[in-house]
Amino acid sequence: MSFFDIFKKGFFPERHEKELEAVKIENNFEKLVYIARNSSFSDVRIEAIKKISDEDVLVDIAYNDSNREVRKAAIKKISDEDVLVDIASNDSNSEVRKEAIKKISRVHVLDSIYRKDSNRNVRETAKNRLEELNWE
Repeated sequence: MSFFDIFKKGFFPERHEKELEAVKIENNFEKLVYIARNSSFSDVRIEAIKKISDEDVLVDIAYNDSNREVRKAAIKKISDEDVLVDIASNDSNSEVRKEAIKKISRVHVLDSIYRKDSNRNVRETAKNRLEELNWE
């Protein structure tokens, strides 16, 4: 059985536990990326993301994963402020936008989000971030 067989849908009855075990001991970059993009279980994908530092992979996951918690885990590791601004301004999920806002340091962007976002909680997160940056 190959490593990738563990991650085939329906291969093991206890697939979730097997995947979690595999990701915890895995250090091979390509395998971790495969897990982060292909596991059926969001918590397994998040565990893989914790071990990935490649910004391009993290950005791809932040933009494309179907699960907001997985996208948030990727955002926590992204340093490209242009990407963070784009996500904070355009992601359809308010929780994902809030996670990106927490890492933005561009005052004019935060001010715009604070004034214009349709979600009250997102606006509040932008306001709090502005206060952290001592902006008035």
